[in-house]
Amino acid sequence: MATEGGGLTATPVAERGRKRSPSPLALSDDEDLSDGEWLLSDSDEDEDQEDKVSLDSVGDCPNECYCYPMDVLQFVDIKIAGYRHTHPGRVKMYGFIAAREPENPLRNYVYCREIENCESVPVKQKTGFARLSPTGPARVISMISHSLIEFEIHARNEDETNVDDDLIIEGCTEIDNFFESKSFIDHRRFYGERCALDIKYIVMINAVEALVEVTVLHLDTIIPGGVNMKLFAKTSGFNDIIPLFQGVAPEPGGMMRFAVGVERHNRLDLYIEGSRSDDATLCWHCGFYSGYHGTNEEVADLGVFAAFSVKF
Repeated sequence: MATEGGGLTATPVAERGRKRSPSPLALSDDEDLSDGEWLLSDSDEDEDQEDKVSLDSVGDCPNECYCYPMDVLQFVDIKIAGYRHTHPGRVKMYGFIAAREPENPLRNYVYCREIENCESVPVKQKTGFARLSPTGPARVISMISHSLIEFEIHARNEDETNVDDDLIIEGCTEIDNFFESKSFIDHRRFYGERCALDIKYIVMINAVEALVEVTVLHLDTIIPGGVNMKLFAKTSGFNDIIPLFQGVAPEPGGMMRFAVGVERHNRLDLYIEGSRSDDATLCWHCGFYSGYHGTNEEVADLGVFAAFSVKF
């Protein structure tokens, strides 16, 4: 695998022979994966079945504190590069990026948007860079030796004039941690026909999963357009920000769940920012160590803006 400064070509995905957006090859879930090889299938027979990892509620440690550490793949930043956006302004992005593990080959989505909830992102005209907003994995992505990454990204102009050919990159590739004994951060670029996909990630050795649950307690109803909210994390001594949520805060009672990897005997820090249209911002921060097993709850009080219940 190439490191930063190099690049990888995304493995193209076979078409299914009917009119629909191309999809990455499906992993065969009923085959033995003990040999470490990925088994790919062209078949559509299981297409309508649920093929994704679900996220459990935050609660007391189910293993009675006898949790086994593992190697973890944590996504940090996802960008499109070299995309030739013919119209000035923003572009509508949607599609998915997912990881699969040999032991549990269901899709664990780190980015998943349908056309109905696509995101509008700016594209830099000279470089074709567009930063995507990760939706977060359902649980941490374990990485005994390698993980399969699938992706399919579409782009439409704001006026939706290019609806007939909006697929800009798709494929699948592997990320591995062979022979690594220490956690590290890396960047990979995967090339497609119309653009490239940049992924920045951390591989954590001897790590565990931290589940975070954020519930909106109250919001300032006077602020036009709602309260802008940012939720992000830093993990295991790395300075890179892991975005978990950015946008208008959900209505009171709304709940969001996230899974973040953290090295054993290290620290996870959570940050919440609330702001309004006049750029006034209030921040909240809380950190904890991964040696703690159980559930803790804090109230993130952002003054007149909002208050959130944070369980971890």
